[in-house]
Amino acid sequence: MDEFLTRFKEAAAALVVGDPQDSKTNMGPVVSETHYNKVTSYLRIAEYENSTRIYGGERPDLPAPLSTGYYLQPTIYLQENPQGRICQEEISGPIVTIIPFHTEAEALEIANGTE
Repeated sequence: MDEFLTRFKEAAAALVVGDPQDSKTNMGPVVSETHYNKVTSYLRIAEYENSTRIYGGERPDLPAPLSTGYYLQPTIYLQENPQGRICQEEISGPIVTIIPFHTEAEALEIANGTE
């Protein structure tokens, strides 16, 4: 699991967040202020649920005029409780939740334990 998390974090850190018209950009902003507020509300939910932030969760430092856009770093959380809101609800933003498991049967139980 440690190797997986390290490699996943490295991949997320390598993503370029910025101007969607720049060919070097991998990830642009979310669509609106309302959507940005919804997505970033999950950062607080994750903290409340005692999720472990592995990477991201910050507004990237971008030059003007991009600095006022609705950008968020790709964000990775580790959550032991598959019933947590960040595991169960569709965030529709650059946030991923990793749920550890030990067996294939446990992974299937977690995957099938959502609405």
